[in-house]
Amino acid sequence: MISPLTTNHLDPMVLSFRLSLSILLHLHPLFSASAYAHWTVNSLPGFSGDLPFSLETGYVGVGDREEFQLFYYFVKTYSNPKTDPLILWLTGGPRCSSLSGLAFESGPINFEGELKEGSLPQVLINPYSWTQNSSIIYLDLPVGTGFSYTKTSQDHKSGDHEQVQHSLQFLKKWFDDHPEFISNPFYIAGNSYSGMIVPIVALQILEGTYKHIFSFINFQGYILGNPFTIPHASENFRILFARNMALISDELYESLETSCQGEYVNIDPNNVECLKHYDTYTKCASVVKQGCILWPKCPSLKEPQTSNMMPYLPTIGLTMTKFEKHSIYMSGDHDMVVPHMETHAWIKALNYSVVDDWRPWFIDDEVGGYTRSFANNMTFVTVKGGGHTPEYLREESSIVFKRWIIGESL
Repeated sequence: MISPLTTNHLDPMVLSFRLSLSILLHLHPLFSASAYAHWTVNSLPGFSGDLPFSLETGYVGVGDREEFQLFYYFVKTYSNPKTDPLILWLTGGPRCSSLSGLAFESGPINFEGELKEGSLPQVLINPYSWTQNSSIIYLDLPVGTGFSYTKTSQDHKSGDHEQVQHSLQFLKKWFDDHPEFISNPFYIAGNSYSGMIVPIVALQILEGTYKHIFSFINFQGYILGNPFTIPHASENFRILFARNMALISDELYESLETSCQGEYVNIDPNNVECLKHYDTYTKCASVVKQGCILWPKCPSLKEPQTSNMMPYLPTIGLTMTKFEKHSIYMSGDHDMVVPHMETHAWIKALNYSVVDDWRPWFIDDEVGGYTRSFANNMTFVTVKGGGHTPEYLREESSIVFKRWIIGESL
């Protein structure tokens, strides 16, 4: 029995924290038994009865001495685990728990819309889960995210390079422990900041030093949603997005372009005109919800600040031109965190020819968004009215995913 999702929107950070804490307390006796095993979870706090899907949790040790313990949730497909695709999901942020992917984005659970003070959120089944067609591993990465931890210094700081290496080490050990999934079509997926990580992990699997280790898996490609791709590009594209969405006037946009020369990161403190116009832009844009400008702005949450992101691997723009596996972007066209035009510009910069030009895609007789396909087997898709993650339009996002993963035309 699938419970319907409600339309009330709770603070996902509050819900995620409360459920994370309750899950930790629920499973603590298991965790203390061993850090190198996995366990089947049949029930969750806030859900009545046994779970109607297969959920496994566990730790995998990575690093030279397995000093880094990576926690994961693994949900088997509702359909055929022997043949359906397997996906490794890396949540963005950086440092967002993979529980957000499990409960708010592509996973099988959601929450009741009403929450009483001091009570646990009631868990519902998400009818739009991507696990209807695929098995998904939700990984807490980098170290220090969610339940992942280090046995060494508690102030350990993880960068992009380490996150890539830990992803590869995790995959190797996870497949060693789950050999029954070796032949399944395998994809790497994620959104937001994971756009910096996922493509490089994909390239390492295909062309890296340890590519022979992964030659045994059936790697097919990657999936990204509203991804960061170039450091600080989002700040610049937000100005264009604000003009296109009528958040600022044409005159202000032109003044910004003239005085700032299209560069809005590390503005020269002596450029008085640029600072003045940028301040006006900030006042106009800050009153809307960055993740989806159609949604009400939540005063208790701070919007993402890309200036605090982790160090970036500068090879992505060059090495991505070599990647010709099956891949897709899924961009909510009302996301101001990573505007869709940034992702499209990055794809176009790869200089692959268009094989299916810009056109609408439909849900029944209604436009669901627009799409374009390229010669390197890459598909770009916008979701009309969508935001920074699948959370904003779960049904539409799941339809795009399902059609793409089974090879059906959008």
